Amino acid sequence: MQPEVTKVEFTGQHVYVGLDVARKGWAVCIYLEKGLHKRFVQPPDPEVLVDYLCRNFPGALYHSVYEAGYFGFWIHRELSRRGVESMVINPADVPTTEKERCTKTDRVDAAKLARSLANGEMTPIYVPDRDVQEDRTLIRTRMAFVHKQTRVKNQIKAMLRFYGYREPPDSGAAYWSRTYIRWLEALSFDQ
Repeated sequence: MQPEVTKVEFTGQHVYVGLDVARKGWAVCIYLEKGLHKRFVQPPDPEVLVDYLCRNFPGALYHSVYEAGYFGFWIHRELSRRGVESMVINPADVPTTEKERCTKTDRVDAAKLARSLANGEMTPIYVPDRDVQEDRTLIRTRMAFVHKQTRVKNQIKAMLRFYGYREPPDSGAAYWSRTYIRWLEALSFDQ
């Protein structure tokens, strides 16, 4: 007689996942409807997380949350694509106890996120579409470059004034003319 194998069924149940994302690994905390299930660290890959959830909680409804920051929204997009209801939240909006403030670790942060998600205390931020995000990045990068270029030009002009060099008349323009750049290249200092 073969022993009967029973498979645990999670159909319709909710699984809440709090992620504290980092470059080398993600701290993961999983809450089920009845409370804390498990904490662990995994490689920084959404596929690994989704495989774990599907293997251990087949048929469940998966929910995840992580804080907005350095890693942008690619994790959210990838989890959503793989069937996880994902949200990104403002780190300042996460309910935190005094004890959690004093013992701040990745593990504690992941547990705090999972618990708050399970309790319905989270409000997601707006996640722009990828093309909108790329347009914003292009504009912000250009603005940063223009500010950096202006700062460097001002530093050069200040150094020239410091050493008593008189600039040509066209040096006050918003852009540097070819004549002005040639004049700069022809300058020589004593040392």
